[in-house]
Amino acid sequence: IPDSERERAEIIWTECRRVEQQLDALLDFSKSYSGGEDDVDLSMLLSDVVSMVQSKFTQAQNSLRYRDSGTGTLLRVRRDLLTHGMFRLLELLSEIAGPNVEWEVTCIDGPHEIRAELWVTSSTMSHDESIDLLKRFVERRASTSDLRLSLANEAIAYDGGELGFEIRENRPIIYV
Repeated sequence: IPDSERERAEIIWTECRRVEQQLDALLDFSKSYSGGEDDVDLSMLLSDVVSMVQSKFTQAQNSLRYRDSGTGTLLRVRRDLLTHGMFRLLELLSEIAGPNVEWEVTCIDGPHEIRAELWVTSSTMSHDESIDLLKRFVERRASTSDLRLSLANEAIAYDGGELGFEIRENRPIIYV
């Protein structure tokens, strides 16, 4: 290929790879849909998802710990879809921070809602840095910068879930 055409060919190749990756994410999402609803213990589902994504945190030189709250409250949801959404959410969290960041996830059973909560427990990241990181992450959910996050948000929202950010007791938290 002449040099004048080589640059164009490389651009086309790069863009084709990017589109292929986006289609893979979309197909993963469509395969995760299950037709029926199940009674799901969110605490157990979170424990399973944390086990599935643990290696991604290890590869990124981070850690993820699940703190079992033992709620035992059942939700009527599409198990596969919620599992997919939580997996993608945690997978993306493993990619956004530098090394040596410690994360914790737990299930909270409140009077009006059941929530999964995620936060940084690491002493290597300042309080302000963790607020900025988590806030930017949640605000990206509606953008197209990462289709995986948009699909995770859709999977979570399908049965009425919500992805959000708040500061409670001076701790920045991502919640579902």
